[in-house]
Amino acid sequence: MFTDNIQTINMDGISDFERIDSELRALIVTVIGTLPGSRAFGIEDFTDENMNDVASDFAAALDEGCEQFIPEITIGNVTFDIGMDGKMLVSVYVEERDEDW
Repeated sequence: MFTDNIQTINMDGISDFERIDSELRALIVTVIGTLPGSRAFGIEDFTDENMNDVASDFAAALDEGCEQFIPEITIGNVTFDIGMDGKMLVSVYVEERDEDW
């Protein structure tokens, strides 16, 4: 999966969403194992995955990454839309994790 068009949607009115958005985008674009000093940061590479499978796999991997690196949020949903121009838009719906985190 590759796209440069990622939209994050703040579902719960999280007050510090600008910081969270920045951290979430860093998590999305970093392939796990590639960041020296923090090899666990990132998510797996979905470039060669079948588009039918990638949405649920990507959402699960992203939620796992958030649980470890951005524990105050959870991923509510991820959608993939292909425009008439062939470009993909990824929408990531972000929710505040229950206070028990």
